[in-house]
Order: sequence, then C-alpha cells, then structure tokens
Amino acid sequence: MIWSRSSRRFDVVRSRGSVRESCRERAKGKKTRRQTVQVTNTLALPERAEAVAQRLEQVNAVFADLFSDENFVTLLRAESMTTIPRYLMALFEKATDGHETC
Repeated sequence: MIWSRSSRRFDVVRSRGSVRESCRERAKGKKTRRQTVQVTNTLALPERAEAVAQRLEQVNAVFADLFSDENFVTLLRAESMTTIPRYLMALFEKATDGHETC
C-alpha cells in the first residue's frame, strides 16, 4: 500500500490487468444503468403522453373561454394584436362561431 498525500488515504497499487478489469466493470455498470433508465422511460411513456394530452385539453379549454369573452377579444384589438397563431385560430373561430376575425 502507498500513502497518498493529496487525498490522505491509502491506495492499493494494482497490476495493469486489474485496472483494465475495473474499467470494464465500470463501463458495464454505466451501460446497465443507462439501459435501465431507457427501459423505465419507455415504460412510463404512455402515462406521460396521457398527462400531456390532459394538460393540452385544459389549455385549449382556457383559450376557448378567453376567445368567447368579448372583452378579451376587444382587449386584443386595443393592443393591436391582430394576428394569432394558426393552431389558436381554430379555437378562436369555434368560440366566436366564425363571426369575428382578428
């Protein structure tokens, strides 16, 4: 054993073969952990997709409520916000029954 001054601990001097083996073991451990995370993420994907779909439905409901409010539409016009993204335009037209355009 050799006393290491920088870390104040004993280090075991290994032969070149055992260093290679420990490197292989560490690499194998990293690969195993990475694969475990990939499998876990893959199994959780349907649940995550469902959660995202629910949140998108909530956001769509909020925008539909906002676009159906005449005061909000007037505010948009007053602020010179005359264009909205295409994906929100469908909600706007549905909420206003296609009568109003920004």
